[in-house]
Amino acid sequence: MIIDKLKTGPDDLLKSYFHKHHAYKLRITSDLILEIDPGTDSIAWSIVEGAENKGKNYSFGVVNLYKPIINQQQKYTTLIFDRFRNLTKLENDWDFEGGLKPLSINMAAAEQFLLQYGLFIFEEFGWWPPLPEINPVNNGSVDLSWHTKKARMLINIRLLENAPFAFYYGDLYKNVVPTKGNIPIDGILYEHLAQWMKYLNP
Repeated sequence: MIIDKLKTGPDDLLKSYFHKHHAYKLRITSDLILEIDPGTDSIAWSIVEGAENKGKNYSFGVVNLYKPIINQQQKYTTLIFDRFRNLTKLENDWDFEGGLKPLSINMAAAEQFLLQYGLFIFEEFGWWPPLPEINPVNNGSVDLSWHTKKARMLINIRLLENAPFAFYYGDLYKNVVPTKGNIPIDGILYEHLAQWMKYLNP
């Protein structure tokens, strides 16, 4: 019975449901609800109406399991924003050759991309991807560049028909397992690209 599993070994269920879906309340089965209390960092589960032992509640502390995940995500987010801080200070002609300062829409899209795809990689593989080098381009776009022992990737964030797109190329050096294309940065996660980015594991 699922309640017995929760009593004896809840870690797998918590990781599977709460960490993957970032929820505070989840219905695991038609009879079982898990709920996290963000104030106390504890998990409670309940047998809901109509189920065996209805109304019976259990709870246990998960301070060492759940809270560090939130802290890691906040730290990763802060590091990303810090990387973009210098770009926001640039003015036109920053390269003394007439270069445009990075467009705010491109910087916002680049931040969104790193947060969304970084979170996916953490949820799927259990590690946060290394942050890229972030550089302005003289047409107002933004480059994201990774070079790890295993792989390299370059993503240019620029406008296409007034909407931000990610134009990307990556490989395992010497054109091994190459990937190339472009995707809109529209809130949708394109899993084929996210899955390839696992090669960026340092």
